Amino acid sequence: NIVLIGFVPILPVSSLAKRWIFMIIYVIFSLITQISASAFSVWHVGDLPNRVRANYFSIVNMVSPIISSVIATSASFFIDIATAGGWKFWGLMILRVPALLFGVLEIIAFSKIEEPDYEPAPKINPIKMMTLPFTTPRYLLTVLIVCIYSFGANFTGQYFTAYILEDVKLSYALI
Repeated sequence: NIVLIGFVPILPVSSLAKRWIFMIIYVIFSLITQISASAFSVWHVGDLPNRVRANYFSIVNMVSPIISSVIATSASFFIDIATAGGWKFWGLMILRVPALLFGVLEIIAFSKIEEPDYEPAPKINPIKMMTLPFTTPRYLLTVLIVCIYSFGANFTGQYFTAYILEDVKLSYALI
């Protein structure tokens, strides 16, 4: 994602093609992230003793959004400065360097984690596994509520951002 999206603006294709390429890359990497995100927590559960497990996940879930917000706000101020100086494209490229470095560090860190020994899993009927959640009405109601909320909360967000940046002319740091 960090590398591929960075190359989209310099591709020798039309603006419309660049938009489509960006959307395709974004959707593919978003799907990969969503599929693998929950597995990371499960992967690390076995390495955490029971006495610290709940505290660890609580702290991680509280601190991560704060760190993300500080980084996003700082990057927004930097892009505002770059835009005012007439080098917005290069400002975005400069921001990709630390992102790429952190991505490489994350890959290195994950490669050093040793896989635990797993006990053989019991035989599972794949059809039953796929149909069992649909037989639980409370689960289905919960999934429906989450889906409707996520769709409503996330679908229009990009349009508000584009409107605020392009039409209202608000700075990146204020959104």
